[in-house]
Amino acid sequence: MISYCQATRIYFVRHAEKAAVPVGDPGLSSAGKGSTVVLAGLLRDKSIEGIYVTETCRSREMAEPFSACIGLPQSACSHDTVHQFLFNLLVADRNALVSGHSHTVLTMVQELGLKSVWNGLGKGDYGGFWVVSTQQREGCGGFRLSLRERSYGANRTVAAIASAGLPSLPQPLEVNAHS
Repeated sequence: MISYCQATRIYFVRHAEKAAVPVGDPGLSSAGKGSTVVLAGLLRDKSIEGIYVTETCRSREMAEPFSACIGLPQSACSHDTVHQFLFNLLVADRNALVSGHSHTVLTMVQELGLKSVWNGLGKGDYGGFWVVSTQQREGCGGFRLSLRERSYGANRTVAAIASAGLPSLPQPLEVNAHS
């Protein structure tokens, strides 16, 4: 019989609604900033010990209220090291928040071998986050992963579409840490 340690959770969140300007690296709109406070309230009691953000202004702004709320600094995660970043998250065995974009958070979820009901998110699809629960095997390594898809904030497009009849996913997945 395989024995697992206590579950940890990684919360992947797509940034909230972005502002129209500046074009290159916009921050969050006023509605988006309001959503960050809602997210901070949802996550405040989740015992998160690591906050990771992609390199854009809106990803950093997305995590800022939560970071301030719990007094934990943000750390940067880079696109070129996704596999190593995910591996480090798994073996750290602690709850974490990862703030990114539709393509980065979905890519990370998929790289963990999990399947989201979303093949992609449109420009206006804000408010989604993905909760990956992990359980590390005792002894021989490897992880049991499962995914829950959630929503937050004023723009709950993701939740509205999901509640319209998309299937719930997936069954837990076994992942070997020794690759």
